[in-house]
Order: sequence, then structure tokens, then C-alpha cells
Amino acid sequence: MVKHILLAIVAIVAIAGVTACGNKAKKVEKPETTTPQRGLDDKRVLILYFTHHGGTYTPDGIVNQTEGNTELMAKKIAEYIGKGDLFRIEAVKAYPEDYQKCCDVAKVELEKKELPELKAVVEKMEDYDVIFIGYPIWWGTYPRPVATFIDQKNQEFNGKTVVPFSTNEGSDWGESLTDLKAALPGSKFLPGLALRGSKVKESDDEIHRWLDQIK
Repeated sequence: MVKHILLAIVAIVAIAGVTACGNKAKKVEKPETTTPQRGLDDKRVLILYFTHHGGTYTPDGIVNQTEGNTELMAKKIAEYIGKGDLFRIEAVKAYPEDYQKCCDVAKVELEKKELPELKAVVEKMEDYDVIFIGYPIWWGTYPRPVATFIDQKNQEFNGKTVVPFSTNEGSDWGESLTDLKAALPGSKFLPGLALRGSKVKESDDEIHRWLDQIK
């Protein structure tokens, strides 16, 4: 009789233990990722990017894209690290979809150092520790909407870790890294990655190797 009572108590305790462990597991459950997050484990990540939809230069000529190369790269970054809020920087006045017309508008903006009005900005930059900033290379540097965002949020970048990424078709970074570091002197910069826009779709391995090095 006593033996049976003891067995019953053990069974009840075992069941209670399983239930408690199950509840605890749910609290710490994280989305599955394709890689360890390394140095980003305890960091709050923001992935800012500017992209252009429409005519895009490639080695095979101008092609129309509904998803920009920089946008695709930003999404690949978010997917691989398994975290991060994506935020697209957009000008109120959309750029022409026609490639040459877009280039012409961008050139005038750069020459006049214009700061195009943005549709929105990130309200609480203090919510993030690491900020990825992505853009295509336009006329040797980052597009002016990126300059607007930096101008409006400049002080809020102080003390943040910045990780640049860009797309181009042969100009590499241009002067964008120099310009970016000059505009954000209060930020710590980690090595970035510049890819040919036409190769982003097939550059997963290169993107992954780069992200694995971030500490």
C-alpha cells in the first residue's frame, strides 16, 4: 500500500515537472535561424535601406525591377541573422522609374546638396544598438534621401554601431564610406559589404561570410 502511494506521488511530481519545463521553454523560445547570431546575440538591430524600383543598370542593359537590389540585400541580412527591424528610407517625391531620368534627378540633388523630404523616419533610435545602413551608389556616394535621414537623426546615431552595405555595378563604395563616416563621427563602424547589384541574388555565401565576421 505504502509502495503504491509513493509511486503515485512520484508520478504526480514527474508530470508537474514536465509541465513547468514546458512553460519555461515557451518563454525563451526564439525563431529558428540559419546561423548563430554571434556578436549580435544581445544586440537590438535596425536595418535601414534605400532602394529604387524601376529601371536598373546591369551588364546586360537596363532592366525593370519591382524589388530593388539593396532591398533584396537588406532582406537577406535580416533573414540570416534572424533578427532586426527593416526600415525603408523613402522620399515623399518618388524617383522616376526610367533609369536615365532617375540618374538626372539624383545628379541635380547631389550637386545642390538637396535633402529630399522623407515619408517617415524611425521614431525611437534609442531602441537599437546596431544599425545597418544600405544604399545603391548614385554618382559616387549614397543617395540624398539617406543624407536626409542622417541629417534629421544625426545626434541619435551617437554611440551606435553602424554597419554599411551597398550595391553598385563596378564603382564599389565610391566615396560613400568616407562621406558616411564624416556625417556620423559619433558612431562606431564595423566592416561593410559592397556587392554588384546584379549579383545579389546569388551572393548568399558572401553575405553569410561577412555577417559571420561581425562581432
